[in-house]
Amino acid sequence: MKKQHTAKSKIGSLIQKCDLYGHPINLTYNGEETFKSILGGVFSILYSLAVLAWLVASIAGAINHDGSITTSSYFRDTTLDNATYSLNKSNFDIALKLINYN
Repeated sequence: MKKQHTAKSKIGSLIQKCDLYGHPINLTYNGEETFKSILGGVFSILYSLAVLAWLVASIAGAINHDGSITTSSYFRDTTLDNATYSLNKSNFDIALKLINYN
């Protein structure tokens, strides 16, 4: 029974050390400048895992080219072409490329 208690306290102590949200105290408590709790350690671990999962998903998306960039060019002589276009938020993206031919 004593080994379980020791293992529980070691695991709790390990989780407490992961606490990023420890409250600052003016004096030191057990040699620490902040008071760290198991609940704070759990939230810190969950936060770190969420950031890691987002990072892995972002890198995987970049490797798999999930976000694609499309390039198209259309040159129009407005003196001869009288076509009209219906543009709205769902079918209109804009990008400009300025070229200096000097």
